[in-house]
Amino acid sequence: GQFDDADLYSRIGDIAIYDPCDTPTVAEPALPVSPEPVPQPQAGIWIKKVCLPSPFGGPIHCIITVTNSSAAMPDAPVTIWDAASILSGPGEGFPVTISNVAPDIPQWLCSAVPTNNLSCTLPPALLPPGTSHSIDVTVDTAPLLAGGNHGLRNCAVLGAPWHGQA
Repeated sequence: GQFDDADLYSRIGDIAIYDPCDTPTVAEPALPVSPEPVPQPQAGIWIKKVCLPSPFGGPIHCIITVTNSSAAMPDAPVTIWDAASILSGPGEGFPVTISNVAPDIPQWLCSAVPTNNLSCTLPPALLPPGTSHSIDVTVDTAPLLAGGNHGLRNCAVLGAPWHGQA
């Protein structure tokens, strides 16, 4: 039969529908993890990460950038922490070694590599208003692929007093 009641979602003809298709069939775009930088009255430090396209099984480069989007100088050093983990496979959730880090300027102070937890700190005087600086982090995925794993999750966060994740 045909039903003219728009509020009646439980039947189509003589077949009962117990799980209506109310969810959209096209994925909606996800909101960004960290909002785009906007000028703030106090020091606003933002973090952004872009991983360059690379085949899994080789080195993957991620550029992590910090930006001072305010009119004030930071009043403390700016620190980034970066860590990676296996996304799926036998080692799911286990840490992935960060094999290299290449700062854009020599004044970054970074922990030794290889490491599972990288930290890099920039003196506040080197991030005046409107300035950005970055580090290039490399993860070699060859051992992951050889171990039957698929994908990695790479998360970078800003240290206090600023907070953000990329």
